[in-house]
Amino acid sequence: MLSRFSEEMEKTVYSKSLARYVSNKHIIRLELYKLERYILEGEPYKPYVARR
Repeated sequence: MLSRFSEEMEKTVYSKSLARYVSNKHIIRLELYKLERYILEGEPYKPYVARR
């Protein structure tokens, strides 16, 4: 089960905002940075929306 999770985290998807392929793990990391800026600095938070 844990290996399946690891596989899903390493899969890549195309991000229009970054104009490149990124792993799901990297997307989560970027979202955490955005949340941190929202909490600490008051910047507006715009969440990542997965498109199919």
